[in-house]
Amino acid sequence: MEKDRFEKIYILNDPSLFWGKGAFDFISSSLEDLVPLIEDLFKAPIVRMSAFEADFLIEDLKQNNIKQIVTPYAPQGLVASWIDKQRNLIDSAGVSLVI
Repeated sequence: MEKDRFEKIYILNDPSLFWGKGAFDFISSSLEDLVPLIEDLFKAPIVRMSAFEADFLIEDLKQNNIKQIVTPYAPQGLVASWIDKQRNLIDSAGVSLVI
């Protein structure tokens, strides 16, 4: 994947997608270290979301002419279920989802 082709990076850190506070706290603290590295590597702005806000995300994708969402890994568990529930919304916006 070409790292210079990223228009924007969205990071969703929603506590409802984790099994327990310990998992959420671990990921949240890891993101504090990871976000600056991602931003530097991909040279793209990062949008951090603490909850899935469908209207905001879809509008932002449209305004920035973003046509594809790429997940960094194959989602499992609660995240996979969440993506399945959002797939119709993402598809209806004309955005492809690459897992």
